[in-house]
Amino acid sequence: MVILFQGLIQLDKQQALVITKTQAEAMLPVVKRNSSKGELTAGDQQRIIAMLTTEQKKFVIEYRDRILTRMRVMMEKKEPEGLTAEERERMVQEFQKKRRLEHEAGDPDMVPRDAPESGPTLVPNADQRRANNVEQRLIRLLEGKLAVPPE
Repeated sequence: MVILFQGLIQLDKQQALVITKTQAEAMLPVVKRNSSKGELTAGDQQRIIAMLTTEQKKFVIEYRDRILTRMRVMMEKKEPEGLTAEERERMVQEFQKKRRLEHEAGDPDMVPRDAPESGPTLVPNADQRRANNVEQRLIRLLEGKLAVPPE
């Protein structure tokens, strides 16, 4: 869910690929429903992708593939012998956090405001907070498109 939602946010930054008001109207209920559930079903993922133009679909698929390739490369570089499943998961989460922060660095609205910089944090809660941040950013983006008067 996070990668798709990040891809949609990045897509909208491309002048020739912006999400239209009509697409936002169709996507918003699906995104909100999945945001409240905390997971994106395969069917809803396909519905969201089906709402995109051919060029938009190509962008989102290429974005997903780039992220997954980077994650695989990082895991291959960092995976020492005898790594436990928990250690591997922690490394993946750290990588995802680093990538998100790199992508978000240019936009002050993209940086999580509620994420503490220090103090004990449980990894699942931190991951959930980051995921919710991406979901909320996409919801705000789509709602903003609905608030714009028709062209």
